[in-house]
Amino acid sequence: MDKHSIELLVQEYLEKYPNDIHTKKVMELLANYENFWQRENEHGHLTASAWVVDDAQSKVLLTHHKKLDIWVQLGGHIEEEDTDIYAACRRELIEESGLTDFEQLSSAVFDIDVHSIPLSKKGIPAHFHYDIRLLFRGDSRQKPIFDIQESNQVAWIDLNQIVNYSNEVSVIRMVKKSLINFFSI
Repeated sequence: MDKHSIELLVQEYLEKYPNDIHTKKVMELLANYENFWQRENEHGHLTASAWVVDDAQSKVLLTHHKKLDIWVQLGGHIEEEDTDIYAACRRELIEESGLTDFEQLSSAVFDIDVHSIPLSKKGIPAHFHYDIRLLFRGDSRQKPIFDIQESNQVAWIDLNQIVNYSNEVSVIRMVKKSLINFFSI
C-alpha cells in the first residue's frame, strides 16, 4: 500500500472538509507508522469501506456486522494483494455482498472515520480503525450473498429508513452526504 497515494487522497478530502477531526487523525497515523495499514500495528490501522447506493439513489447496502452487532457499511482490513485503497474497497464490497455489478462513482474519498474496535473474543487488543470510504453504485435488484460468519444480514435499505437500523454517527453522516451528493452526480 503506497503511503504517498493515501496521503494525497486524504489531503484532498481535508481540503474539502478542513475541520474534520477524523482526517487529521489519519494524517497522524500516516506520519507516525510505516505499517499504517497492517493489522500487526496494535495502535490501529487503515481500513477500506464501500458506501454503496442503488441506481435510483434511494437505497444503500448495509451489513449487520456479526461481531459488533450493528448495521454499517461494507468494509474491512486491507490485504497484501490490495494494490491500492480502491482495490481494497472493491474486494471488500465483493467479499461481503457477493455483488459483481457495481461501479465506483468517484476517485475521491467519500468519507473518513476513526473508530475504536473493542478487545476481541480471540484476544486481539482493542485498537483503532482509520476507515477510508469510497462511493459506489450498485443494482438493488441483485440479491446480496454474504458470509454468515461475518454478517447476520446484508440488505438494501431505504436511505430515509436507515435511522431505524443504525444510530451510528458515521452512518448517519454518510446518509447526509449521500443526499447532498445525489444532486451533483
